[in-house]
Amino acid sequence: MAEYRPATNSTKQMKNSIKILIVSVLLNTIPQLGFRGLFAQNSITTPSGVPLIIGNNGVRMANFTSASSTTTTNNKVLSVNAIGDIILVPDNVGGGDPNFKIVNSTNTLSGVGAGQLMQNAGAGALGTSNLYLGNNAGYNSGLTALSKENTFIGTNAGFNTTDGNNNAFLGIGAGVFNTLGSFNTFLGVNAGANNRTGNNNMMLGTNAGYDGIGTVAKNSSYSVFIGNNSGAQTTGAFNIFLGYSSGAHNGSGQSNVFIGGYAGGHPGVTNNSSCTFIGTQSGPWTGTDHANPTATFNNLTNATAIGNRAKCTISNALVLGGVDADAVKVGIGLTNPSYPLDLKGTFNLRVAYNSPTIKINEHNFLELDEQGDYILNSFKMKYSDVKQWSDKVFEKKYKLLTIKQLEKYIQQNKHLPNIPSATDVVTNGVKQDELNAKLLEKIEELSLYIIQLEKRISQIEKK
Repeated sequence: MAEYRPATNSTKQMKNSIKILIVSVLLNTIPQLGFRGLFAQNSITTPSGVPLIIGNNGVRMANFTSASSTTTTNNKVLSVNAIGDIILVPDNVGGGDPNFKIVNSTNTLSGVGAGQLMQNAGAGALGTSNLYLGNNAGYNSGLTALSKENTFIGTNAGFNTTDGNNNAFLGIGAGVFNTLGSFNTFLGVNAGANNRTGNNNMMLGTNAGYDGIGTVAKNSSYSVFIGNNSGAQTTGAFNIFLGYSSGAHNGSGQSNVFIGGYAGGHPGVTNNSSCTFIGTQSGPWTGTDHANPTATFNNLTNATAIGNRAKCTISNALVLGGVDADAVKVGIGLTNPSYPLDLKGTFNLRVAYNSPTIKINEHNFLELDEQGDYILNSFKMKYSDVKQWSDKVFEKKYKLLTIKQLEKYIQQNKHLPNIPSATDVVTNGVKQDELNAKLLEKIEELSLYIIQLEKRISQIEKK
């Protein structure tokens, strides 16, 4: 019975010597003959189905998708066309309709129809540093030197861009109708689709800057639209719309800031400029149902509404909060306002002479005269008790001082009875309603003195 014996040292040395000899032969033979001379054929191939072929014409890699037998879907290879472009073509054809190209060494295209006109022009295409990924992405782009440094990703993204540059369009149909617009960023399905020539815009969201039709150019510039359908009908510049359908129908209005779902976004609200609407459904409309407003207002300037469903319907105005159920309390200097305007602390009013300072229900209440004195206009004082008034003087039990008693009191106190002295007024002030009642009391007392005097004169005349 044979038994296993470890190899002796002499056996190991022999095997190592053979390995060294083989390596030495290969190292001396390959440099002189090359692979072609060594194997006496044009290439080194792997067994059938293995995807690597190395030959005297370069490196070809076939059957990328699997190691199985080739089919119509995986029978593709990287190749070089007549003008030096690297292309992906069917394995059994010297050319074909590629799915991937690098044109002029700086443009990268992937997708059926991506940069199609650029592909057709070949070396005649002047556009540089463009990246088009997706079927028909940048289809009409890249022929001129102005069409450069664009990134279009998504089916039909940047389809019509001819001379626009430095754009980034990501999403199916993003910037699809753009032609000359540059420095735009459109992200989302159909984002910025209305734009043709507008520049320096950022539109993020499905249909942001797109009215759903696209047949009419709506070129905005220097604007930011963030939110689905935001700025959909806008052509004005320098607008910032943030929120679903915010500023969706603004039209030619410019320099607006609309923040919140449907902020300034009702179909009947158009062409407002330099306006600020912050809050869900805020804007120039009235009523309780935003979908069916009582009225909408257009062509406003510098109108500001802040708050949920806050509404401002005139130019050059600021409104805080909505109305009725949407009304808010504004506090200044405190955290718990109890009234529409609740202020704690000192406030200062600066007005011109003869200019009304405070109005109440359209009536002047307090104003300033040319000498700088405040004038309190027509007003009424309201008393809560009949005793606060002075008709008590005419009651029978009222004790009217005699003339001598009155004279003595005046000599001693230097003021009328029941009237504060000058010192008291300076020290403690005086309530206007109380002073009016006391002055009337003195008038009524004088009336009684006059009646008494009249009676005495009548008696003297009879004698």
